[in-house]
Amino acid sequence: KKPTASPDFKSYRDVVKKKHDFFSYMLPQIQQANRNTMSERNQILSIQNSIVLDGAEREIIKRLAKKYRVSITLKKDNQIADTDIEKLLAKIDILPPSLILAQSANESAWGTSRFATQANNFFGIWCFTEGCGLKPKLRDEGLHHEVAYFDSVQEGVNYYVKTINSHPAYKDLRAIRLQKRQGNVPVAGYDLAEGLINYSERGVEYIKEIQAMIRYNKLQRFDVASTPDSR
Repeated sequence: KKPTASPDFKSYRDVVKKKHDFFSYMLPQIQQANRNTMSERNQILSIQNSIVLDGAEREIIKRLAKKYRVSITLKKDNQIADTDIEKLLAKIDILPPSLILAQSANESAWGTSRFATQANNFFGIWCFTEGCGLKPKLRDEGLHHEVAYFDSVQEGVNYYVKTINSHPAYKDLRAIRLQKRQGNVPVAGYDLAEGLINYSERGVEYIKEIQAMIRYNKLQRFDVASTPDSR
């Protein structure tokens, strides 16, 4: 199955135009992924006000708890503990566009990498079953991961957002975001990058690189009005 084609970023000679078009291409897909997340978040917020959960609400809670790796307890009287609601809300939240733009540019070499062009994977996301993606040319001996294949770039963006929001490796990032929310402070990609220590084996150097990309390309401008609520 041939992936949907993204722009041919390799053909650009003008670096400024290439960056502009890369951001213009990625931003609507990032906004769509965040809208999807906000829709789920709003479902939780509306359920929070229910005294007793009905069947549909129970199913929503169970589905989202599974998706985001949250352990919850639904009581026999069809109620859910406030602490479980808070655990869900801490994970089901948007990510600043500046962070996603910087990581996608970094991981995909501005949309020119083999994984971006052949697998719609702009984030270097791995998978672990044979044939699930493309085999890295420089994979160390004894390792069996592949770089995941996605049917579309949008699917890859959605998966990246879910991974950052659910995987234990990024709990520090989510803690920073929650602290900002609770302080009613806008959530900036530059700040959340501090929680990416486990994204790359380069650790702190990777964090500094992402922050430098956000700063140099003035990506903070894309974070305006990206705070959904003050929780």
